[in-house]
Amino acid sequence: MQRFFLFALVSIAVLACVVSILIMSIFFVPNNFKPLFEQWARIGSQRTLTIGGDVRVDFNNSQVIIQVNDVTLSEFQQDTPFVTIEEAQLSLAPGQLWNQRIIVDNVAIKGLRAQLIRDRNGRLNIEDLLRQSENPLPFVLEIVRTEMTGSDFVLRDEVTHHQIEFNHMNLTTSQVTAAFVETLALTVPLIEVGQVVFKNNGASMENKLDRALAMQLDVKQLEFNEAGVGNGSAVFFLRDIATDSYMNVQLSILETDQSAQTNGLLGNVRMDAEMAMQYGLQTVHLFLGTVFTVGKSGKQWVFTDIESEFSDFHPELIRNPVHGQFGGNLKLDMSAEHVQTELQGMLAGSRFIVTSSIQDFTNPVATFDIELDALDLDALVAMDKLKSPQNNTDSNDLPDFSFLNDLKLNGEITIGLLTAGGARFSGLRFVMTPDEQSLLNSITFGH
Repeated sequence: MQRFFLFALVSIAVLACVVSILIMSIFFVPNNFKPLFEQWARIGSQRTLTIGGDVRVDFNNSQVIIQVNDVTLSEFQQDTPFVTIEEAQLSLAPGQLWNQRIIVDNVAIKGLRAQLIRDRNGRLNIEDLLRQSENPLPFVLEIVRTEMTGSDFVLRDEVTHHQIEFNHMNLTTSQVTAAFVETLALTVPLIEVGQVVFKNNGASMENKLDRALAMQLDVKQLEFNEAGVGNGSAVFFLRDIATDSYMNVQLSILETDQSAQTNGLLGNVRMDAEMAMQYGLQTVHLFLGTVFTVGKSGKQWVFTDIESEFSDFHPELIRNPVHGQFGGNLKLDMSAEHVQTELQGMLAGSRFIVTSSIQDFTNPVATFDIELDALDLDALVAMDKLKSPQNNTDSNDLPDFSFLNDLKLNGEITIGLLTAGGARFSGLRFVMTPDEQSLLNSITFGH
């Protein structure tokens, strides 16, 4: 019996020594484990993780503070950098590990550089990271606070040759879990939008700046559910730096009826939105309310019971603000790259019906059909902007709608009664095809 207790004591002592050595190795010589982290990333994600700086671990009361520098994660099965981080610090409370909870008190990231690329075949460079794991995480993760400063993010599309650069991004959040975001504040003082000219194999490129913008996003009490949407509110502000034009959007997602789940869809999600936009002298206000459903995959959205009111005013082009309202339905399928819209309403006292469809987001093919009961341009448009027809049906005397040709649309506009310059035209039908060089060549008249 004594030998048994002696053997047990010796075993416990040896085990304690081994555990102590491991703990000392992790917390006091953490650089010894850099190769293990890098190998784990290479095997688990087929991406190369490189930690150029030291890994530092400190203790502060009940917190463990981990700091890394000069971190690089490569593209999938490549050595090209995908994300680089100058400095990252993470503070966590290990006391909750026994309850299968990881509580991160603070995440601070400085100098993050990342790029999202769609290649010439339409594939995204993050598709491998978006795949859902068959095995859920064995713990619950909660982040109390996040702060990201001085970060840059690039969106590059090699199909359309467009590039958007988000420079000097700052992001702060509070209490983030897998199902809830308490607050989120994102500011981007400079967004460069342009086209990219690729040379040789695309390794070098020339960015032609088209527009410089600034952006701000504030989110409060955003809660997610199984379909990826839930309650919350957000305010989005976008400003054109050169012209000082702006767009301000306030969005509120109201109570969700979880009992309306059918065929993998979550129903009865009520959303209200308000938009104010100014571009030069033009101002636009829009109030929108709708009920929508979204697939659990997050790629099919159906908006029903749309109700809206809007106003549009440009002092140099129209006499008074133009008011209107519309309702209807909209279907968006991201996987099929298809948008279908059916709307009807009133515009400046005239009834209108709009049906439209957009297929293929890369090279969009747009079809539409617009019907207007009547359009009184004399009451809407400033007199010096109207051409005065001489009471005949010569197409040169009609108002100039040729700007619509630049939209490369395919469809027709029917106007029951058009009043312009004191003259009236009935049964007008404007037919547009992408091959038409002049819209006015395709006008027909009713009897």
